[in-house]
Amino acid sequence: MRIIAGKFKGRILHSFSGRSVRPTSDRLRETLFDILQDDVEGSLVWDAFAGTGALGLEALSRGAKWVVFTEKSRQALRLLQKNIRLLGVSGSVRLVQGDAVSWASRLGYCFDLVFLDPPYDFHSYLDLALAIGTHRVCRPQGKIILEHHKNSSHVARLLKSFKSARQVRQGESVLSFFFGEEFIRGSADWMAHRVSLYTADPDILPRNPTRSRSRTPRRS
Repeated sequence: MRIIAGKFKGRILHSFSGRSVRPTSDRLRETLFDILQDDVEGSLVWDAFAGTGALGLEALSRGAKWVVFTEKSRQALRLLQKNIRLLGVSGSVRLVQGDAVSWASRLGYCFDLVFLDPPYDFHSYLDLALAIGTHRVCRPQGKIILEHHKNSSHVARLLKSFKSARQVRQGESVLSFFFGEEFIRGSADWMAHRVSLYTADPDILPRNPTRSRSRTPRRS
């Protein structure tokens, strides 16, 4: 795995095999950044399922201003730290160990670019989209890029509520592009629908949900 372009072009990143971490291939990463082009320069980036950090580090190589990495796996986080030291970019990143869904409301940033490349066993796409939209994690004209399998039933359900602006397929993988405003709108519509259902029939939703998504409104 290597950095494809920019000031760190050609640098080889530490990586490891295994299905628990699914790094974006060099070819697909090149396709992604060819599409983003000038959107990367000076941007604030969230690499939500960082793994080796290849997406966020590629963004830094191409001129991103700041990258926040979240990663739940301690093993992957140690590898990511090695890659950050390898490129000497410790001053341009923030590392957060934890789950992307639960951290979405606590990061304290409004990002220009959000990279979502979850592992094979991730299924909480709707929860993640609602967290991003409700807490305005991405600015309205910012871009959210989701990498997923072409036949993912979980993503198919997500796309019923959140409309992608563009999709690019490469082999078994798909890049779905969204504007931040679509996640904001979709989350508001989804929550309004839940409220209308509850108003019509209070027994249709749990009276004591195990967790609440209601949080203090974030700054943009």
